[in-house]
Amino acid sequence: MDKKILALVVTLFVLPCVSAVAAPTLFWSYDTGGTVTGVAVSDGGNYTAVASSDGYLYLLNKSKKLMWREKTENTPLKVGISSKGDRIFVGDGSNVYLYNKTGDLQWEFFVGDDIEDLAVTPTGDRVVVGSLNHNIYLLNVVGGVLWKYKANSPVLSVDISSDGKYIAAGTSGSITYMITRDGNLLWEYINTRSIYGVGVLGRQIISGQRYPVFLEDGHQAGSYTSVVCDIMSIDTTGDDEFALVGCDDGNIYLIDSQKHKRWSYEAGESSRDASISPRGDFIAVASGSTVYILESPDIAPPVVEITSPKDGGSVSGLIDIDAKVTEDSSYTLKVTIDGDYACSKLPCTWNTGAASDGEHTIKVEVNDSGGNVEADSINVILSNTLMGGISSEISETKEIVEEGRVTLKETEEALRERLDENLPANLPPIRQDRDYGPIIKG
Repeated sequence: MDKKILALVVTLFVLPCVSAVAAPTLFWSYDTGGTVTGVAVSDGGNYTAVASSDGYLYLLNKSKKLMWREKTENTPLKVGISSKGDRIFVGDGSNVYLYNKTGDLQWEFFVGDDIEDLAVTPTGDRVVVGSLNHNIYLLNVVGGVLWKYKANSPVLSVDISSDGKYIAAGTSGSITYMITRDGNLLWEYINTRSIYGVGVLGRQIISGQRYPVFLEDGHQAGSYTSVVCDIMSIDTTGDDEFALVGCDDGNIYLIDSQKHKRWSYEAGESSRDASISPRGDFIAVASGSTVYILESPDIAPPVVEITSPKDGGSVSGLIDIDAKVTEDSSYTLKVTIDGDYACSKLPCTWNTGAASDGEHTIKVEVNDSGGNVEADSINVILSNTLMGGISSEISETKEIVEEGRVTLKETEEALRERLDENLPANLPPIRQDRDYGPIIKG
């Protein structure tokens, strides 16, 4: 996918704190000899597509080896690549071209006016195109037009969600559009400047002008204003959770869907374009005549799910707290009960004897080596009084039996009264299946 980069940001309202992660590191750089106008990188950094003002489309592998370069009819401006690197799209003048991994042209589509931006799904089965003729096009994998939508002015930036459900577009007429996969307008938002970068983050659009703005359902849902610059491009990851954002001052930033800055990186001179792989592990930056490939720090948070006890369940006595944690790197964890530290490993045993009856909150928080934090929490109902009442009743029944003649039916009725006093109201009533005869001691 190929969108536009943004700026560093501080929100206009108070947001939860998120641990910053390390900045990306330079993997390699490559000079094309002409101004790099567009870049796109596949998962694992295995393939990088580069558009240059020298009139060539380049494909480089992870080792910086030039796989091929193709001369285009005009000057290639924007490129997109699938997650596997097997489909390479380029916008050149008023044409869209699709190449395979070996550099063979698969098809071309004539738009009718200059192409300003394009973006593809991770699989490469859909490509959205924005043109100076005011049209937004959605094409399929064989170059067929699924639909086109007429905007208010030239379309400068586009994006598409990873599943192809939502398409975003920004225009020179300061309008940001959210469109469905069927070509129907969901909503539009009037900005104050031309929009050179848009990205789809779930049901939100991150829209760039002089600072990033988050839009949802046609309304502003947040913004970053601490850094003011000309936003050049925005690109999003395949899970629609992170947006790569950059400015004309050469800085790039990673923003998550919760409006937190994860890291920033100074790329040097003005970054005309930047791309993040669908998996978020590699980044390509166009700066002058050079494309820079960066290896991204771990940005994916751990997955945490408490498996025991059950959320909303009743507990008593000794409780084993356990959770399923999915994380590729090393991590530390912390178990808390009502905010108080309990354990640093799983399973964690909670002796509820000293706790009061009622609702308690169990939380398992995981912090991975990349600084990403995720947590899961549940509520349980502690009912130690119930167990104490039953034990007391059993003891009293034993004394009655030892004194002489007593029926089990009488004992059962007494026990039922005690249970009725302590059991939660939503439990089914105790059922008596039969009467018991008398028991005679001795």
